[in-house]
Amino acid sequence: MENKIMIALNDLRSCENCSNVFLKKIGDKITNRCPACNVWKKEAAL
Repeated sequence: MENKIMIALNDLRSCENCSNVFLKKIGDKITNRCPACNVWKKEAAL
């Protein structure tokens, strides 16, 4: 039970774009946009 992953409230934030709540640290990348907006923005940039 020691290695159970805990998500602290300060690990969560709301997306500055769509205000979706998501986990701030995804892998080792800290981001201020939720994954959905990141995907959408990449597609929109094409």
